Order: sequence, then C-alpha cells, then structure tokens
Amino acid sequence: MKLILLLCVVLAAGGINAYVAQITKMLKVTQTMNNYITECIEEGEFELTTEVVAEGLSDEDKKDLVEKEGMEQVTRCFFHKAGILEPDGKLNRDAAKTILLLIGVEEKAADELLKKCTSITGFDAKATAYAIFKCFDDGVKN
Repeated sequence: MKLILLLCVVLAAGGINAYVAQITKMLKVTQTMNNYITECIEEGEFELTTEVVAEGLSDEDKKDLVEKEGMEQVTRCFFHKAGILEPDGKLNRDAAKTILLLIGVEEKAADELLKKCTSITGFDAKATAYAIFKCFDDGVKN
C-alpha cells in the first residue's frame, strides 16, 4: 500500500514538475510574461466557481477542483494579457504563434499546433483558455 502511495506521489510530482518546467521556460523568455503571470495570480480569487458541485465530494476532491479552476483562471488571464485570446474569447493566431516561436517551437510545428488547437473550446472562457494551453503544452512536449 505504501509503495502504491509512493508511486502516486512520484507520478503526481512528475506531472507537476513537467507543468512547472514548461511555465518556467516561458517565464524565462520575457520579463513581460513574468509580469503577466504575477499580475494574474495577484488578481485571482481562487475559489470554487463551478455552479454544480456534486454532494458527497471529499474535501480533497473539492481542493483539486479549486486548484484546477485556479489554473484555468490564471491561464485565461495570462492569455488575455498576452493577447493570445481576444476579448471575445477567440484565439489570436498571430500572438499565439509568436509565443510558440519565442519558447523554441519551430515555425512549421507552430503552424501545425495552431491548426490543431484553434478549434478547441471549453465550457467557459477560462476552460477554453486552459484547454488551448493544454493543447499547446502537449504539442510542445511531442
């Protein structure tokens, strides 16, 4: 049982570490992006905004949901500040491509990634922003 728990912790840490590594890479590209992330975190009110929360969720599950929504909120805020998402929630392909190129994605790969990620939508603006981020992140890893 302890081995399974340890394995779960290691896998979770690896996933978090990969996410942090990607964010860190982006932050090193430009101080402006760093400022955007900082502003978004400072502006954020990280509380559960999901309208329907199933009764019987454990405190841990609720915490996970709040953390996911927090990541969605910060991602949406950052994408808006960086111009990646237009005010109407649509992806600004030029701004997104610029960011992808800045973090070292080759132009052809950036174009393919934009084509793949352009049609992604979520339940709301923050979910859409996070889904697009995940699409970019998955594409950059591959």
